[in-house]
Amino acid sequence: MGVPRKFMQSEIGPAVDIPWSQGIEAIVAATFTVAVNDIVIVNGRSSSLMQVRPADADAVLTSRGMLYVAVTAGTAGARITMVPWRLIANVDTNGSAVGDEVFMSNTAGGWSLTAGTITVQVGEVLVVS
Repeated sequence: MGVPRKFMQSEIGPAVDIPWSQGIEAIVAATFTVAVNDIVIVNGRSSSLMQVRPADADAVLTSRGMLYVAVTAGTAGARITMVPWRLIANVDTNGSAVGDEVFMSNTAGGWSLTAGTITVQVGEVLVVS
């Protein structure tokens, strides 16, 4: 491991829906079916891979821990790609306002504009559609 590198302000810029271009994606093993843009939670490991499943807010076991967003889909046993954050577009945010909280829902992998059984904020509204 080398000496940490300092970044110049000119090297830092916004990324729109392509965080994996910055090298922060991870290949993991799905333990349940995962869809693109599902919120996933780490629930173990298989060999050298983390295992993930869709997160949901109706139980502590599936709502607390390391959360990520799936950028590829797969069934149980498949390798998928996940990132720590993602800008998700073309979703219905009517009834909300810019800056409103977005929560993990009680539906596996999903999100909602209202809190689930266990309140876990996973984002905020950037555009009202």
